Amino acid sequence: MRQGKGRALIILIVVLTAVSLMVINISCSESSSAYTYMPTPPAPASFSVTNLVITPLVAQPTDAVTITAEVTNMGGTSGSYLAVLKLNDIPKAQQQISVPAQGKQYVSWQIKGGLGNLLVSVGEVSASYTVLPSSTQASSQYATQPPAQYNISQPSYNDILRQ
Repeated sequence: MRQGKGRALIILIVVLTAVSLMVINISCSESSSAYTYMPTPPAPASFSVTNLVITPLVAQPTDAVTITAEVTNMGGTSGSYLAVLKLNDIPKAQQQISVPAQGKQYVSWQIKGGLGNLLVSVGEVSASYTVLPSSTQASSQYATQPPAQYNISQPSYNDILRQ
C-alpha cells in the first residue's frame, strides 16, 4: 500500500493461540504499539456447605433421622468434595461427591440410634436433634451422654423426595 501525504499505513494482526493468548499489533507509519490480552483463567473449585436439614427434629431410638446438606461449588471448574458427617464432633460417615463448576449437589444420610441431644455437623454448618428414650428406658440415664452406637445409611435421592 502506498503512502501519501496525510495517510498512514495501519496493520492489525490478531493471533489466538491454544492457551487463549491474544496479541494485537498495531503498526503505523509514525509509531508501533503492541497490546497483549490474557483472559483470566477460571477460578479453582471452592466449596460451601449450606441448608443442613434434619428430619424429624425429635425422634425415638428406632426412628430413622434423615440428614441432608447442600454442597455448592462457587469456583469456575468442577471439583470433588468429601462431605463428612459428624455427630457430637465425632466423624461418623462420609461421602465423596463431584460438583460441577457453579453447581450444587446434595448429600444425605439416615441415622438410627443414640439418645439425648445430638449435634450434627457437615462442613461448617451444624444443627441438632433430640432422640427421646422409649417409655421402657429411664430418661435420666441418658440425659447427658448418648450411647456411641449408631446405624447410619445413605438413602437414595428418590427416598429423600418421598419424605
